[in-house]
Amino acid sequence: MNWEAIGAVGELLGAIGVILTLLYLATQIRQNTMSNRQAALQTISVQNAEWLSLIIQDEDVARIFRTGQRDVDSLENEDSVRYGMLMTQFCRVFDAQYHQYMNGALVEDMWVSSVRSIISVMTRNGAKVWWSRFGNQFSDPFQEFMESVLEDDS
Repeated sequence: MNWEAIGAVGELLGAIGVILTLLYLATQIRQNTMSNRQAALQTISVQNAEWLSLIIQDEDVARIFRTGQRDVDSLENEDSVRYGMLMTQFCRVFDAQYHQYMNGALVEDMWVSSVRSIISVMTRNGAKVWWSRFGNQFSDPFQEFMESVLEDDS
């Protein structure tokens, strides 16, 4: 065997090594992406459960939420603040989910489910009034999304 043949075999083995490395990296990236999506889903589940628990576990908070959803202006000062904090927490969770969805970390069907939750809360009269007053504290893309949700409800 001459040196040219040995060099050609070496180049072939090197090319095979590069291809195998790229295949390995592609597999690792795919697994990492799946792992990140699973972590996002877990975080969403925990955040939603925590928010719902606030209302479920405390009759006073449930009353404030129910009243605020009907007419936010009928709430007394402390109750108005608590309602505002509930709505802020709710919208913060979905603002983050919106960005996860837009960045590909949240799958379509989970986002559609989240949108249903957004609609069920944010299309109530009290929530609309609250959003008109405080919606500007959220990210611009989420504000645009919310405005389209509220427009579609009109």
